[in-house]
Parts: sequence; structure tokens; C-alpha cells
Amino acid sequence: MRRFLHLRFAVAALLALSLPLPALADPPGPPEVKVMQPPGFDLATLKEVLTTPKPSAAGAVATVAALAMWSAIGNVMADSKMCYEAYEALSSTTHHQFSVKVNVVNVGGDPVMSYSQSYLAVYAAGGVAYAPIIVYADGRVVTGPIKYCGGGRSWNFPLTASLPPTAGPAHWRVGILRITHETQQGKVSIILPDDIRAGDTISGTVVIEPQGATNEERMANAAQLSGYVIDVEGQRSRVADGRVLLKIGPAGGMVPLLLRDTAANPVNVMGIAASPVDTPLQPQPAPAFAQAASPMPIPGAFDGDAANTKASINGRPVTIIAESPRQTVIDCPPELTGPAEIVVTDKGSAVSARTNLIGILLQAPRTTLMRGEKTQVTLTVSGLQGLRQPVHVALQASPSVRLEGGNLQTVPVDPARANATGAFQRSFQLSSTAPGPFEISAALTQLPAAPAPAQNPPIRRNRQRM
Repeated sequence: MRRFLHLRFAVAALLALSLPLPALADPPGPPEVKVMQPPGFDLATLKEVLTTPKPSAAGAVATVAALAMWSAIGNVMADSKMCYEAYEALSSTTHHQFSVKVNVVNVGGDPVMSYSQSYLAVYAAGGVAYAPIIVYADGRVVTGPIKYCGGGRSWNFPLTASLPPTAGPAHWRVGILRITHETQQGKVSIILPDDIRAGDTISGTVVIEPQGATNEERMANAAQLSGYVIDVEGQRSRVADGRVLLKIGPAGGMVPLLLRDTAANPVNVMGIAASPVDTPLQPQPAPAFAQAASPMPIPGAFDGDAANTKASINGRPVTIIAESPRQTVIDCPPELTGPAEIVVTDKGSAVSARTNLIGILLQAPRTTLMRGEKTQVTLTVSGLQGLRQPVHVALQASPSVRLEGGNLQTVPVDPARANATGAFQRSFQLSSTAPGPFEISAALTQLPAAPAPAQNPPIRRNRQRM
């Protein structure tokens, strides 16, 4: 296969040399391309350069060689390295972008050109994915083919290295993606369903977190963020509206989400991965239990526009966070625990589900300790009445303390041991290894499993913190 690729490169270069070229005395050169990201080329850009009416001889050879090289980047750079870079981008920053340097050589191996290619990373298919991207100064966004990395076990690096902040035991599926744009004024987060497919109509919510040392600064930044615009393939939504309605293109793949400021200038670009239409669907029934004070997906047939949908828990109206044609994601209030009947209506059709909403509470007499001091932490799990299967809760403590049973552990909760009100309690000893405050978080887990990369950050921390 590699011999065939080299032969193709040689033919492309020879074709470039045989093109009718103007005199080299006055070469106009390729058009100027201004980009926001580190200088890079994608396939569309190289085609644009290659079809310039009067390229120079050197420009023709370089761009043809680069075009062939671009199509074979996956062979030149190890997949494990690219997946590692994508994973690190998702782990360390909310910008979710990374760059690699591409060196282009001619048939004889001599250097022709080098450039940096920018990539956009996303959570997808139980792991991560990435695609080459270029953002022009005028806000145009072009992406190349998306590459899926899978679950991560073949990336040739420890799964425990630089885990995302939400990683740990596999937390309960909450049905959403949270795409966060960071700006100088604060954060703009777009909340979407997590099962996006090509051709879908989907809807979600928009949340802002203004920065500032005073209320006045935060209010001024909030006003500025509210004037920003979310641009998805030409579909624009005002941040101030608090919601987005999107039609995903028929091709699927990487879908860029561009944030524009009040002057329509591009501020940041992130993305989502839309599965092809022919991707097999895994039916997701409503779970037997879910965590209160967190999102919950309700499966069904919907039109994708949450504005047409209403939902209730035990007759009480609740907020809809996001929707796709296959699920509506509702926000479970923290005060509602125990057996729950959920009803979702969309244009007259209704979907109902029965579940238990599980409340999780952590309490401690003190949250700041001197080195060597000890205290007790009490875990209370409520809403267990009527359940027959065990519930698993993940505990994670900060490194400054030592928690009885381990700083990262999974606690099995047997509903048969709950009291008459459906609550279970267990206490843990805790000792400080460094002076200062400490944190402990608790959340439902899918399985009592070892840490693994999280699929998607939740709309808010899907865990109860002290």
C-alpha cells in the first residue's frame, strides 16, 4: 500500500511539472489566507491554491505535493500519537484544539514545505475523535474527515494519565453534551443531546458564566456575553435567547460550533460529532433509577425541538434541557427523590416512564483540617424505596486527605438495608495529609468499575460535593 501511495505522489508531482505555467519573472503566487488558528491547510484550501489561475512553478509543485501529503497524514503520523494529542486537548483545556507540524517532501525526499495543521477534538463513540480544521478571519470554518479513536485501550499510553476532570468511575449517563467556549468575559456553554446523527433536528440550552471580581464587573460581562452569537454551519442563535435549534447536515461527521462576539467576529470554535445515518442504534430504555439534581434522558420519538415538548415528574412540571429525535433530556430537581412517574408530551403524543430518583448527600463536621487531624464523613443515599437492585455510588476525595477505603472507591448500596423512609447511611473516617480545605464528591456510577475516560462532561457536576 505504501508503494502505491509513493507512486501516486510521484505522478501528482510530475503532473504539476507538466502544467502550462507562466514565466517565473512575475509569479502572482497563491491567494493570501488569514487564519485564527496556527497557520494550516486543509484539503479545500489546497484545492483553492492549486486552482489559482496563474500559480508559479514552485507553487504548483509544492501545493500538489502538499495535497497528496494531506491525504496520507494518517499514514505519516501514528494513529496512537494523534489520538493521544486529541485526548490531551480534551483533558487539559476547554478549547479542544491541537496542532501538529507537517513536513512535506518531494519524490526525492527533499524538503518542499512545512506547515502546522490545526485539529479539533471531540468526545465521540465512547472515546475521542478529531478532524483537521481551518478557521478564516472572516469566520468561515472548513473541516476535513473525522477520525475516531475508539475507547482508548489501543492508544499505547496509560489510561490513568491526565484524565479529564470529570473522569473516574463511569458516571450515570445523563444524555447530554456540554460544549464550553471560554472568553475574556467568561464562559458560554451549549447543552445538546448526546446522540446526534446526520440529518437530525436537535435543540439545547445555552448557559453563561460571567467573570469578574465585583457584581458590577460580572453584570457588565454578562451583558456582553448575552450579545454573542452561536453559529453552526450558518445557523445562528443569540446567546441571550438561552436556547439553540439546529439542523444537522446529511453528511454528519465533525460539526463546528463557532462563537461570534457582538461585532460578529469569531471568538472560538469547538465541535460535535454527528454519527452517519446508517450507524446502528442501541436502544436506551429509561433506567430503573437515576440521580436527582441531574439531567435524565427519556427515550421516545420526538421532533427534536424542545419548544414543542413538555415534561413532568409526579405531576410537577420540570425543565427540558435538550432534545433529539430519539430522546428528551429533563432536569431532575434535587428535592424530588423516590419513586417517580415521568410524562413527556410532544405535539400531542405522550411518553411515560417509571423510575426512582436517588438523592446523594455528603456531610462532615469540618471541611478544613490541620495536618494529621481527623473527621468523619457521612454518606446518605435516599429514594431507595421499592428498588430491588443495588445502587453503586462513586466517592472521590482530594489528595490532601486520606479517606477510609481509598480516595477513589465505589460503594455498593443495598436497598434492603435502607430505613423505612428509603434512606441508607454509611460513615467513613478521614484524616488530613496536608493543612487546608478538602473536597469529597459522590455520584451514581454505571458499574463498580475502575477509572476510564468520561464520554462527556455533564451540564453541571453530576455529583454531590461537600
